[in-house]
Amino acid sequence: MWDNYDYSPLKLIQLSLTNAIGMDSENIGIVLLLLTFMSVCFGRKMSINMKKIYVTSVLLLLFVTNIFPWMLLQHTPLKVIQFPWRFLSIGIVLLSVCAVVTLNNMHFLKIGSIVLIIIPSLIVMIGSEQNFITSEKSMYHVARSDEDIASPWDKLIDFNNYDEMLSMNQKTDKNTYFTYYDYSKKNAKENLESIFNHEVSIGSYRKSISNKDIESGYQEVTYKLRELPSDSGRLTLPFVIYDKNNYNVYLNSRKVELYENKYSQLQIYKDKNLQNIDVKVKYIVPIKYKIASTVSLVVVGICILLLLYIRYKNRGILYVRQ
Repeated sequence: MWDNYDYSPLKLIQLSLTNAIGMDSENIGIVLLLLTFMSVCFGRKMSINMKKIYVTSVLLLLFVTNIFPWMLLQHTPLKVIQFPWRFLSIGIVLLSVCAVVTLNNMHFLKIGSIVLIIIPSLIVMIGSEQNFITSEKSMYHVARSDEDIASPWDKLIDFNNYDEMLSMNQKTDKNTYFTYYDYSKKNAKENLESIFNHEVSIGSYRKSISNKDIESGYQEVTYKLRELPSDSGRLTLPFVIYDKNNYNVYLNSRKVELYENKYSQLQIYKDKNLQNIDVKVKYIVPIKYKIASTVSLVVVGICILLLLYIRYKNRGILYVRQ
């Protein structure tokens, strides 16, 4: 995956100078690029902490390019990153802080100067957006037909097809279903047509249910199944399981054991003469995710407290000087 990673420092600068927007055009923008270079000239006026932030942000820019040997890490757990340029989001925040300090050192943080900065920035932003829109319209076309909507990767959305594109498993006029596979579990791909058709089955019985028979909630989905055969057996639902430990299943409000077929579809055991049922599948948030969320909240809280402390401390120093 990273063998052909060609995001070089020169490419980063070129894309930033053109203020490009779109796929494979990740950059920091021309305004921030210019302010990054200008920060070098006013580095002496920065505090020690700001210098550290500036150096860190510049190193981060180099870190996302192919100067860093990403190809040596493609078979390590770090491959989950997929695209190293995702770290640009952190670098942009840090560089923005440095840019504000630089503008302050240049005495640009006054009403007139701020207007002079905002107007060119808006002009550049609007120009980039228009170029992006023009480019997209020349390369792609608005999805009109069932075939377009069934394969939406390179199609555009407008107010006429928005509702259809929201869900790729609604029935179309031609009695076919959207079967755009995208990122599905590997072994589920062998039976995706059935899954996208919302087919439920038990034994030889097979039936497609409509969207109105499926109710989605917060981390849960409920299937309202009616007029099922009276036979007992394993009932297969159009639900793909990624980890059995992360789900609870309820049959008519009663928790039941869940099973998984070879296509990773969810199965439950249905008793005889049970023909009208509601099956609710609830997602259980893994402990590691809860811990990660808690840690994130704690870090945010600590940062807020530190900012308040720094502000209070600076006010105290200003009061003593006066």
